Amino acid sequence: LSDATYREALGDLLARCRSLGLRIVWGANDASIRMPIADTNEPLSIAWLFGERPSWYGLTHLTLGFDPGSLRSRPSAEAAADTFARQAAELPDGHPTKGVIVGTTFSPAAVLLNREALSNLLEDLVGTVNGEAPAE
Repeated sequence: LSDATYREALGDLLARCRSLGLRIVWGANDASIRMPIADTNEPLSIAWLFGERPSWYGLTHLTLGFDPGSLRSRPSAEAAADTFARQAAELPDGHPTKGVIVGTTFSPAAVLLNREALSNLLEDLVGTVNGEAPAE
């Protein structure tokens, strides 16, 4: 990542993910952010990081959302994941995903614009899935 401000924002977001107990799984040029779910030993992917070129399912940059097929085997997280995806879609300058993934993609500029809100969405999702009230 050549933009230092964007790199710092992603670093802060990933640090927040770690503090929330989310798992970051790195690939060669990408990462997925996964949330442990009580229904299964396999965590649910709730966000992905890619570069500018379209990658898996055409995703780029930062995408928040979920794969409906994966969510079906994790029924305890379904309502929270739906709310998470809807709230992500309401943030400024996000773009809806096309295809299988239900989510919103944020360009580097949109990540900077929504820096705090993105972190809050992840915190609310984890809290809801863990039976805690969402942050105000």
